[in-house]
Amino acid sequence: MEVASTPKDHSLVGRESQIDEFYREYLIKARVNNYKVVSVWGTPGVGKSAFVRSLFGSNKVIDQKHFQKYAWVDVSHPFIVRNFFRRLHLELDSDSVHANVNPVEGCRKIILKGEWCLIVIDNIQSTEEWDMIESALLSGTSKTIVVVITTEASIALHCADKAELAFNVKCLESDAAFDVFKQENTIQSKSTVKEICGNHEVYKVITKCGGLPKVIISIACLLTKNPVKWKHIANCLNGQFIYYLENKTELTSLHDLFDWMRSYFHALSDDGSYSIRRRRLVMRWVAEGYFQDSDRNTAGEKGEKLFSDLLELSMIQQSCLTASTQMRIVLYKISSFFHEFIMSRPEEEGHCHPTNRRRGRHLVIEECWDRDKFVFENIDFSRLRSLTVFGKWESFLVSSNMKVLRVLDLEDASGVTNKDVEKILKLLCRLKFLSLRGCSEVTCLPSSLGDLRQLQILDVKGTSIAFLPKSITNLKRLQYIRSGSATPAEGPSPSCSFTSWLPSLCGACQTIGVEVPTGIEKLKAIHTLSVLNAGMCRGKTILKELQKLTQLHKLGVCGVNKKNCKEFCAAISCHVHLESLSVWLSKGSQDCLDDILPPLEKVLDKTQSLKLYGIVETVPAWIRDLPRLTKLELRCYFKVKILEIACSSKFTVFFGSEAMQNLELLTARCYSGSTLMFSEINKLSKLKLKEVRLLGSYDDKFIEDMDNQLKAHPRKPSLKLDRKF
Repeated sequence: MEVASTPKDHSLVGRESQIDEFYREYLIKARVNNYKVVSVWGTPGVGKSAFVRSLFGSNKVIDQKHFQKYAWVDVSHPFIVRNFFRRLHLELDSDSVHANVNPVEGCRKIILKGEWCLIVIDNIQSTEEWDMIESALLSGTSKTIVVVITTEASIALHCADKAELAFNVKCLESDAAFDVFKQENTIQSKSTVKEICGNHEVYKVITKCGGLPKVIISIACLLTKNPVKWKHIANCLNGQFIYYLENKTELTSLHDLFDWMRSYFHALSDDGSYSIRRRRLVMRWVAEGYFQDSDRNTAGEKGEKLFSDLLELSMIQQSCLTASTQMRIVLYKISSFFHEFIMSRPEEEGHCHPTNRRRGRHLVIEECWDRDKFVFENIDFSRLRSLTVFGKWESFLVSSNMKVLRVLDLEDASGVTNKDVEKILKLLCRLKFLSLRGCSEVTCLPSSLGDLRQLQILDVKGTSIAFLPKSITNLKRLQYIRSGSATPAEGPSPSCSFTSWLPSLCGACQTIGVEVPTGIEKLKAIHTLSVLNAGMCRGKTILKELQKLTQLHKLGVCGVNKKNCKEFCAAISCHVHLESLSVWLSKGSQDCLDDILPPLEKVLDKTQSLKLYGIVETVPAWIRDLPRLTKLELRCYFKVKILEIACSSKFTVFFGSEAMQNLELLTARCYSGSTLMFSEINKLSKLKLKEVRLLGSYDDKFIEDMDNQLKAHPRKPSLKLDRKF
């Protein structure tokens, strides 16, 4: 089937290639491979139904060569099975309107005749609804393909025969969004249309729409139908975007979108105009009290689940990727439209800005604000719950008026000193979240830290802090400690690998942990503790105390050596909940972990992330026996010349900058039923790589991609295939 180059529905502008991809790679592939169910999902207002309908049309079979019968049914709610099948029966056979037959049996008879049927089911809202439909409709052998349309990723994955058959319709990019707006203008006066499309205020309005075609089209129609007032309307939209959309009678079609969004609003902070790390945001949610620990899940796990849900719905979107020899960081940003929704909430739910006088609960000091002390001191902070500072720090940004402040986030703020920290701890005694991450001028924490009896999260990673004060043992509610700084490593540059079940990036640095005081065993609520230095004079004592922190889920330890290895292993053996373990081995002790399992093998059966830094010759053999391992990071000091990767599942390998510069031969074995992919192989061993061998079954697309990557490699290594190994 050929897809029209200019779709009639303007919400499809910019999606032509996606439509063609969906038809070829999802529908036709499902037909060829005898799959029954394909799903389409995305945020309300993103244009899912229009996307699917563009292929099929509303009343006709899309392609007689592939499908002989076609039906489209919108699911009504509350969901009644008999009513659903009555509508489906009528769609499949218009003559059935007067027939006295059971609609379920009528549908089954039609699809069991042996003809290819294509059925679209729109607006599935639960897995239970789908289970009832599937059991009645698809229990026998047939030539029917069903396309399910839903807003939830979890429902889409539940319905589709395979995860690869769940298609995500995402929000439009900015250029496509403006093209949708221009093409939707329906006013007859061409001069007015041109003026609207070229107006800066209108462009600002479209940017606020977050790439949602439903919102863009509604605004386009509103503006072009009011040729006299369109400038006034555009200004109103830019001033109070969400308020105007919610209250304008011509825009009632958007009300269902707002109803859906309100169900998610309570769990988000308002820091949406900046990119943010995932873990940073989740920990802030925990400190704000949005989640509580339960018997089944920690508060952090609940926050991670919500973040994943919002990401799948395009309400939070990936902003950028930072890649270097040391790190690979994905940053996220709230969708423009959803950010406007958050910022529009009433005062008691909303935000505060330094230039307005109303009382707010959340304050973000942006880099562009000129740090006007007079303005700041005239703001009422009596209800302020969170303060976030981007850019330059000033000492007057905290005051005694912030009596109920719970969250202070100074990550990467510049100019924070030890004196500032002393003032913060003196004035803000009710803090639950304190982040000084990246504040490199801070060298120590005062003993007054122990007065923050409500503190749950402490992040001092990337500072110059070398030890934690004795008073930290008073913080019985402390759940999360991140610390440690990075310095250049001695010796040769390490090699590195980065994979999907082995995702890592090894850089030429070593992490220096902090010295923790004796008495750390009192912190019974600790879930995350990283990075503590076990190589100090009291290291063995600290490792023994570590055994009593039975709630640990994430642990990072540096300074592990031959002298304290037994104590380290004994400490780890007590942690049955451990999901993430990071270990930095001291120089000359690189093989001390080789023989530690069992009993660690049983303890680490829940471990999903393992980081081993300082390996010299081989990776410990017991790693292969960890059943739930999905992430392995290796920072190694050996000069690898031959690397072999064996894959028996889905496996993707990414190479970081300056990776394995001594490697000469890369061999990849791919067993039956598995898939293996490589990315950024041009960074691998730029001076010495001679050959890449592929053993096993690889499709032509993979081989072509590998060949292109090797051609881009400075050494132009050869590619050899052996499908018979």
